[in-house]
Amino acid sequence: MTMDYLIITLIGGLLCLDKTAPQLLISRPVVAAPVLGGLLGDFITGLIIGSFLELVWINRVPIGGYIPPDDTLAASVITAVVIIVSRRLGFDSPEIISFGFILFLPLVLAGQKVQQLIVKSNNSLDESAQIAAEKPDIKMLERLHIRGLVKAFIIPALMILVFTTIGVEVMYLLYRNLPAWSFEPLRLSYYLLPLIGVASGLNMVKIKRELPIFYALSLAAIILIEYLLELR
Repeated sequence: MTMDYLIITLIGGLLCLDKTAPQLLISRPVVAAPVLGGLLGDFITGLIIGSFLELVWINRVPIGGYIPPDDTLAASVITAVVIIVSRRLGFDSPEIISFGFILFLPLVLAGQKVQQLIVKSNNSLDESAQIAAEKPDIKMLERLHIRGLVKAFIIPALMILVFTTIGVEVMYLLYRNLPAWSFEPLRLSYYLLPLIGVASGLNMVKIKRELPIFYALSLAAIILIEYLLELR
């Protein structure tokens, strides 16, 4: 179990770092969640969670100075907590995934605030880098770049560790004590999640003739997710 948390922290931190550098898009939920799921022995659950999150936040892109909600942080924590809790319970189900989203989806906003603070704190590094470039002091520039990267790795990694460690215990305790009537709404919400994502994605479609294609792809994605769930 300790090894699981170590893997989640290190790999999750590296995936979040991709938002800063080298920006290979491996920080996208549809990539990050399956990677963590695979490392924890449940690739399918990671793919389902990543697909849901990717659909919901697909229209939030980092353009200019805008910092979007941190879907990578949320994908990492939700994937890790759902898989570990499912393992403890001895079974997996759509209800567990839905409950994980209810508890930890707000992390996208918490992560966004933290990313904004990181960017602000890097302003001092930028001023120091300008002074070093005027000299020029190449070694100082290298150290400043490394400091910025270390900060972008360590802070999200620590957040993933804390929220996953606490989240597993909280979700396990709460799920075991849920009333019987709550499972049907949780199962229903599981099927509503991709529909919410499709509605969010429609905001990106600007040309009407593209809508049928988008609808078809969205339906195919929902069918694929359901097929993947059955494979679990």
